[in-house]
Amino acid sequence: MFFLLGAASMLAFDPVTTAAVLTEANEPVGDLIMSAMPMTVVFTLVAAAVVGLLFGRKRSDYLVALLTCTVLVVFLGLNVSVIGLVAFPSGSVYLVAELLGLIAALGLAFAVMFAALEREPLADA
Repeated sequence: MFFLLGAASMLAFDPVTTAAVLTEANEPVGDLIMSAMPMTVVFTLVAAAVVGLLFGRKRSDYLVALLTCTVLVVFLGLNVSVIGLVAFPSGSVYLVAELLGLIAALGLAFAVMFAALEREPLADA
């Protein structure tokens, strides 16, 4: 999901700042996040609809998918959604590769935890 969000950001936006400027400023990227917010909201809704269609059987399943996608994007995806607004010089490609590696690690951890919980559900308290 985050790979698609980053790709959508890179296709939708032209860079307005550089990675060096953001690193030197050492400040939150609130303006960039707000610039990408419409695309981020649409992406979250589409991702929730796709997950709901693939795995949902009831209306509540769609709501759970929407909540899950929203939480994931709010806590992990906002920085990914602004990647298209940041220009990376060719020497800094390792930063993008590191970001993609971290996204893959988070996705793997989420999938492993989900599989573990599906195999052995939490005991009733």
